[in-house]
Amino acid sequence: FADPEVNLNRVKRAKILEGVVPEVKGFTNNFYKYEFVEGELYSKKADSTNFLGFLNNYQKTIWVEQENNEDLNALSKKFYYSKTVERVKRFFDNNMIEDKETIINNIRTPKVMDLINSIPDSFYYEGKKSKIHGDFIIDNAIIMEDSFKMIDWRQDFAGSLENGDTYYDLAKLSHNLVVNHEIIDKKLFSIDQNLDGSINLDILRKQKLVECENIFFEWLKMNEYCIKRVMILRGLIWLNMSPLHHKPFDYFLYYHGKLNLFKALNYES
Repeated sequence: FADPEVNLNRVKRAKILEGVVPEVKGFTNNFYKYEFVEGELYSKKADSTNFLGFLNNYQKTIWVEQENNEDLNALSKKFYYSKTVERVKRFFDNNMIEDKETIINNIRTPKVMDLINSIPDSFYYEGKKSKIHGDFIIDNAIIMEDSFKMIDWRQDFAGSLENGDTYYDLAKLSHNLVVNHEIIDKKLFSIDQNLDGSINLDILRKQKLVECENIFFEWLKMNEYCIKRVMILRGLIWLNMSPLHHKPFDYFLYYHGKLNLFKALNYES
């Protein structure tokens, strides 16, 4: 890691996430090493036969709800709102474009900042405080014979090492069931801009991950999580990712995030 603080915070968080992530065996300012875990990437094995067990495992280990307080509320506003505004601005600057109303897949969507600013302040006070992993995706999970390990954990949640919002992990997982490393590597997505400025998007998904997503949303209902909150955060995650990637994937993430944020804000279950 170029930044020693990021590296050392990950080492500290490995102790907080003991049993969830591999044990760190040693570290310097810029490196850490952890135990080798014998298994396979869960992204290659996830399906309807094992996904519910995967969810239930982490419901018992890292998403154990703690008493909420005002600290998490302030951190959530910083993490979700301030970071998204900065990332969207970076996307605009990178591509020299301006925020404007867009027709995406035949749906008229407002300016992205209008969407972001329409999220009420109360949204930032509705998180569930827990340890969280921070980059909870099936691409970061290793499935072993009878258990799982999560790698590449996040170093903090808006500066907090101890806790974060469970919904962030859930939204990251929801994002990854739709957009994952294989889709990026194999370019299994498309984005086209028409002469009238409208946008067409598409993405190719594996049926087994569609089935996992269906299980996931049923599991959210069963465990009394707010599906709309997960969907809003998933849209924000795609917007946040957009300036960090290459063309045309950055454009895909931005417009995909904008469209899905619009749908999520208007979602009624």
